[in-house]
Amino acid sequence: MFEDLLKRPGIQRVAVDVRIAKLARELRDHYSRNSEEFGRKTLTPPDAIHLATAILYKADEMHTFDKSNKKHLGLIPLSGKVGGMYPLVICEPKVKQGSLDFS
Repeated sequence: MFEDLLKRPGIQRVAVDVRIAKLARELRDHYSRNSEEFGRKTLTPPDAIHLATAILYKADEMHTFDKSNKKHLGLIPLSGKVGGMYPLVICEPKVKQGSLDFS
C-alpha cells in the first residue's frame, strides 16, 4: 500500500541529504531558542526533517494531521512563517466530498 501511495501524482520520494539535515537542525534550534513562545514544546527530529524537505523542495502546501500535543509542537500550528522566515502553508488534507445517489 505504501509503495502504491508513492506512485500517486504529486508525491515525490526524497532522500535526506546534508542540506535537509542542516535546515532541520536550524529549525529545531529556532524553536528551542524560542520555546517560551511555544509553551516550552519542542520540534521533533522527524517533524524538522519533514519541514526542511518541504521548504527546500518549495512545496506549495504541506498536508498533515499532526497537531500540537503536551510535549511537541506538531506541524499545523507552525503554518505561515516556519522558523520565523520560511513561508509554508501547513494544513490538514482537503477531501472532496462525492455525491451519494440512491436513485
